[in-house]
Amino acid sequence: MTTRHDAAGGRATIVARTLRSDRWWLQPAVTFVGLFAFVGYALYITFINRNYFWEPYLSPFFLHA
Repeated sequence: MTTRHDAAGGRATIVARTLRSDRWWLQPAVTFVGLFAFVGYALYITFINRNYFWEPYLSPFFLHA
């Protein structure tokens, strides 16, 4: 890591664009894709309104008419 001080005596200038070398964005991306898939599935199941009963369970997406 190389640092230099500004001529004005302020903050140190870091030559590297970033010091992180890990893929920090991977976990939020997986979370976003999973939530987006669930919301899409939930909307689809809600609007088709069938296949909501499987003995002895009732889907939480069941709509009373």
